[in-house]
Amino acid sequence: MTTNISIPNFFQSKLNANKNIAKPNLSHVNTVNGINALDENKAIDGIKNKEAKKVSIDDFDFSSLSNTLGQDLSNNKQNILLLTSSINKLSFNATGGLSDFSDLDIEETLSTIAASYVGLKNKIEKGNDADKEGLLKELDEKFNQAVEHFAKNLGISGSSFFKGLGSSNDVESKFKNSIIDVVQKKIDEYDNFLNSSLGSQFLEKVDLNKVSVQDFAKTMAKNNNLIEKFTAENKTEKDKAKDTEEVDESLFTFNDLKAMSAIEHQYRQMTTDGFIDKTEEQIGFELGMLANNVQDIMNKKGVSKQFENLLNTSFDDFSKNFIKNINQELENKADTADSQFNAGDRYSPLDKKKIDSIIQHTRSQYANNVDKTEAIINSFEYAKNSAQTTAQSNNAYRYNMGLEYFDRFYSQDLGNNYMSAQSEFQKYLRSFGLIQN
Repeated sequence: MTTNISIPNFFQSKLNANKNIAKPNLSHVNTVNGINALDENKAIDGIKNKEAKKVSIDDFDFSSLSNTLGQDLSNNKQNILLLTSSINKLSFNATGGLSDFSDLDIEETLSTIAASYVGLKNKIEKGNDADKEGLLKELDEKFNQAVEHFAKNLGISGSSFFKGLGSSNDVESKFKNSIIDVVQKKIDEYDNFLNSSLGSQFLEKVDLNKVSVQDFAKTMAKNNNLIEKFTAENKTEKDKAKDTEEVDESLFTFNDLKAMSAIEHQYRQMTTDGFIDKTEEQIGFELGMLANNVQDIMNKKGVSKQFENLLNTSFDDFSKNFIKNINQELENKADTADSQFNAGDRYSPLDKKKIDSIIQHTRSQYANNVDKTEAIINSFEYAKNSAQTTAQSNNAYRYNMGLEYFDRFYSQDLGNNYMSAQSEFQKYLRSFGLIQN
């Protein structure tokens, strides 16, 4: 059944008679490469129509070079200690606790670790040390120990994150082994790159006799995407055939690890604080949008199927526990409520079926609608209409106070347009990359 909805007057006319959905006028939204950031089809066509251009040295960004040896030391034994010490520090965040994925840009971190090793190995091999073989052996031993220690600690953090969602999957060793595997693969990739003609040009620009290993590593990590593109351009048929082989499900991929930072950040923002005053519809909508944001991250990062399945299962566990925790707070509130109120009615338990139905509707809108702005609007209006209907017969405190959320969704001040700084709608548009900051 089609439901007519009420959209603020700053929207354009309804898209069509069947959907009865109005779409915001986003003509003023920032563009990327001259293409409106919301026009996904145009953006995709624009990329496809561009001629494939091979990577050249002119594409590289060398802005991080300081033209100084910086902390670099002439004694390569001390350089080895400096490198391993820098890796060990990554295990801890600013407060002294174990780092988690949301503390790190995992792509930059693992790329820098691998590039640091490659840079120092290159420096030793081409240097004047009398015992090169001994130094290279020492580098391998201490580097491997540092990487294993870092991977173990990040594996503990990754496992704790999933356990916090309610997942029973033990992924600590999987994270640890995956991080070690990615670092080794990046080392191999960077070695192969430096042994190419383009790599020789890179080494002329980033001469380890003139710049520090730290600057070398930063520059290589900053250009990681270009090196990956160069690697893909130069793959043999044998390499391409290997890529199509069955994925090793005992490990997460680099894309899986890269997605973790953003995914963990999304979940960290979702707490039960203040949720006892929120309607079932708002809770379902916010949980559904969390799931959509996570799915959007996974789609953009190109995660493996096993990682996607793990996140989807973990979301189900998380939402179930999330609702359970809110119900516990409502029960506690009812126990301590003033006797003049009908506490059982005022703080009645949440209707889980209703929340689940809103979650499913919100997720299906994202999955089945190419226009993500329209998907957000459809999902929100569906939840809003349900809340307004429920409020007519539900005496719970949340249906007296919680409807304000639906009134201010597009703008805190209804006299302003949806681009208000406090707009929940704008927050979601930004989280999907539909508008620029």
